[in-house]
Amino acid sequence: MHVPQRLTRLTPALPLLALLALSPPVAAEGLVQISLAGEISTPGGARVEVEIGVWDGVRVQDVVLNLHLAERTSAHDLGTLIVSRLRAKGAQVDFPGEGSSIGPRTQIFVARATHARLRLGHGMWATITTCDAAPESLRFLPPEVAKEGAEIVLVASTYHAQARNIGRAEVRYEMDEFASAATVSEGITTASIRGGFLADRPTGERWHSSKTKDGAFITGCSIELRSPGADWRVEVELAVPRTEDR
Repeated sequence: MHVPQRLTRLTPALPLLALLALSPPVAAEGLVQISLAGEISTPGGARVEVEIGVWDGVRVQDVVLNLHLAERTSAHDLGTLIVSRLRAKGAQVDFPGEGSSIGPRTQIFVARATHARLRLGHGMWATITTCDAAPESLRFLPPEVAKEGAEIVLVASTYHAQARNIGRAEVRYEMDEFASAATVSEGITTASIRGGFLADRPTGERWHSSKTKDGAFITGCSIELRSPGADWRVEVELAVPRTEDR
């Protein structure tokens, strides 16, 4: 049977349309929000670690701060320093609290981010949020100086392409001060699967999920490590933003 030429040309596009229908609704731009709270409460001060990577279109530009901060250094003080160093690298940063230290939390928005790795504690803590995509992987490393247990709280926004609706998924996982990175990875993977995530371990120490069991895509995720006293380390890795997203 003769197939009209016009239909022949349209047929190869049908699989592409099907794939688009099953894709996340928005292309990721690598926007990360870092929410800082508290202040250094340890007498004599304490060490913090901050590592943030941004994609400049050619390579990853790293800001690395391994610093001993004085007692009573606030989240806003640290946030101001982080923003200054990021801008010196040419990063696009929004700092809503710039010029003011009022408020319980300090918010930093970093565009085209590739990773955010923090070790705080000693009275200061943070929430890292991947605003427009699922993180590529998470890793939690145990405290080194101030040893206490902690609770991990992951809250994700989701989008189901077929049902065309948004949703929310959450998982909590408690760990004691002796937990290793591998133990935490195994535990949070098990807990998140029970909580409705399609989760796996790309390495023995890392956790990953981009969808939920019902087929919804994770479109953003907040990672909070609740233990202001202990100096746990959290590492959030993201994909390098694609050329068309810049």
